[in-house]
Amino acid sequence: MPEPQSLIQSIDRAVAVLNVVKNASGPVRNCDIARTIGLSQRATHNFVRALLFNGYLAQTANRQYVVGPAALELVLPIQNRYEKLGSACADIVIRLARDTKTNAFLGFEYYGKLYCALLGRSNGVLEACGRQFWLDVLHASGPGLIMIGVQGIEYFKSVTREPLKKFTPYTVVDMDEIAKRSAGIIKQGYALLRSEHVDRIADLAVPVRNRSGKIVAGLSLSFLESRLQNDDFNIDEKLEQLRDAAANISLSADF
Repeated sequence: MPEPQSLIQSIDRAVAVLNVVKNASGPVRNCDIARTIGLSQRATHNFVRALLFNGYLAQTANRQYVVGPAALELVLPIQNRYEKLGSACADIVIRLARDTKTNAFLGFEYYGKLYCALLGRSNGVLEACGRQFWLDVLHASGPGLIMIGVQGIEYFKSVTREPLKKFTPYTVVDMDEIAKRSAGIIKQGYALLRSEHVDRIADLAVPVRNRSGKIVAGLSLSFLESRLQNDDFNIDEKLEQLRDAAANISLSADF
């Protein structure tokens, strides 16, 4: 039986309130939420009170609002997953980034989103991945295309809202083309993308397997695309370093 339209609209507005608070740089006033979602302050306050009562919002001492503990609990399973991976593989990823003089990225797929477990910078610094900037980049990244190839295009379609985001003129957003590319990447064992997420940045990625041999994540190097033309940048050497690191991650992490 279809849900009444008024109930669906109420849920949509409650989600809109949560999104405003989530995306804010700090605590938010009720009037600011109301202005952003286009409702009166009184109507907005009704949604805020319901979310506050259920723990999805919290109130500061000066009556402003932040994301509440109940909302944070929703993301704990996925957060625990990438933090567990991060603690087990940090040294491997940092060493890979330093040795290759590139940025090294360990990512996995969760219902159509790309999550970063670890990001090692070329200077040997490990960057915290608390704020996930890569969620919508699955189709425009090496690790993401590897995971699409594993899961299959029908699965990706079922968990993805179209149209896909076109980050650069070279981003492939056609589902049939993505299916063909991802299947080819699994067959050849690696992905090489050029300027598909960030202009003039290349992305070289290999699969990461668990101890049973199942592909569960992707490990990539990102670097200036122009380096591919340099005589001292050997793509086969970088692939070998990536595969060695992926094998070490497979032995170190409990997927």
